[in-house]
Amino acid sequence: MKNPFLYCVFAIVLFLVNSCGSNKNIVNAESWNLLNSGKFSFVAEKANPTNLDVINIMNSMPAGNSARMMDLSAGYYVNFSPDEISASLPYFGRMFVANMDPTKNGLDFKSKSFTVDTSRSTDKKTVWVVKFNDVQNVNQLFLEVYKNGKAYVSINANDRQAISYDGHISENNGSGK
Repeated sequence: MKNPFLYCVFAIVLFLVNSCGSNKNIVNAESWNLLNSGKFSFVAEKANPTNLDVINIMNSMPAGNSARMMDLSAGYYVNFSPDEISASLPYFGRMFVANMDPTKNGLDFKSKSFTVDTSRSTDKKTVWVVKFNDVQNVNQLFLEVYKNGKAYVSINANDRQAISYDGHISENNGSGK
């Protein structure tokens, strides 16, 4: 270490540049209001498969990085309302019963019969556990929403390995996206 002062200045500048980025998440009061209304959307930004084979294959591709490849484009969501939950999410992982039509292998479903258990800590997060009664292959959906609007969804299914998604919540405008 030739000049520790230079390293300290570099670390401080890096911290300031990183913390001055724009915040596209909703604020604390808005996220609590959306959760209390029961009508909101989870917008998926990143998929997190649990299958190590999928991750190893993505890492073996030229110039590939599994962390970067799991960033999702716009249009993947889970819409929550008091009387219906609908989802359109991609799936990466091992399926035990795959459909011959590859367009039907994602997690696309609508449910009108479900139960929701909610727990909330005062300042950290809200957890929703949704159990479906009318969706054939999806058992449960776990939703964790943090006070800054960031969210995490995990889905357990009968016919495939579990997968999770990182994203944020937003207003549900009823259009499906």
